[in-house]
Amino acid sequence: LKANHFTRENYFFDGWIEIQHNASVQYSDGTYMSLVYPHGTVITLYAKWVCGVSVTNNTISDMDLSSLADECIVRVTGEINQNSLVSLAAKIKNAKKNITLDLSKATGLEAIASTSDSKSVFLSCTKLTNIILPSTLTTIGSYAFYNCISLSAVTIPNSVKTIGSNAFAYSGL
Repeated sequence: LKANHFTRENYFFDGWIEIQHNASVQYSDGTYMSLVYPHGTVITLYAKWVCGVSVTNNTISDMDLSSLADECIVRVTGEINQNSLVSLAAKIKNAKKNITLDLSKATGLEAIASTSDSKSVFLSCTKLTNIILPSTLTTIGSYAFYNCISLSAVTIPNSVKTIGSNAFAYSGL
């Protein structure tokens, strides 16, 4: 299977599935999977789509999470700064469905710090359920995810050296 260029608005392609034999066939770009079935067997592969949007530092302001029909992944790619992170948090706060925030492809983010008025960046983002932090992150500031009551999973990279007080206080963790 070659990497495809199919698109579906507000969804990510997440590999192929083959329903009849209950097989999941996934690949990373540039790799191929072999399917071994008895000679002459016809199989049908279906695209597996996951609700999600990909944003950059420049497109966060245009993103609207208030009208989502499904749980969604928000994937940030490229350079992101603290101001954009605050804007992103505000968008997540207004989401109508649960959000997984994937910062694993974000660059330039070394800290999730308090905002200038000493408040939590993700204060009361009640729809934030999962977060994947970037490998560039070294500091999770105090109260960073304060009162994120639905937060149930956080992927913290080995690069994080400091987690501030109450960073996950009153979260679902």
